[in-house]
Amino acid sequence: MNEAAEVKLRAERMAGELLATMEKNKGGRPAKTNTRTVSVSDAAPVPRLSDIGITLKPSESWQAEATVPEPVFEEWVEETKRAGEPLTTTALVRKARDEQARRLRVAAAERGKRAELTARVYEVSFQAGND
Repeated sequence: MNEAAEVKLRAERMAGELLATMEKNKGGRPAKTNTRTVSVSDAAPVPRLSDIGITLKPSESWQAEATVPEPVFEEWVEETKRAGEPLTTTALVRKARDEQARRLRVAAAERGKRAELTARVYEVSFQAGND
């Protein structure tokens, strides 16, 4: 059963990658244009999710799944299968959220280290200037 689920998750990740790169439909009513000029939006309208047969919830899930780096995804698949747990969209979306939170914590820690280092440099400079 997990083999089919794995294929499904891989397909969802690919769909999420494609959706993430697509131009977004701005929605709303098109602006009025002069009838003598051709509007770019008239030439090639951007499809809505519903135009391609996708609803918002799967689109969000698939795009979240696609944010999990490939090595992390592969490791998660192997660990999940080894544990005998089912491979599910919900679990992978949770993994994506956890990975995003981890990346944000790492980025915040790096910013904190840079700020601390900058403060030390200014402190040393200030002390050197007062000697």
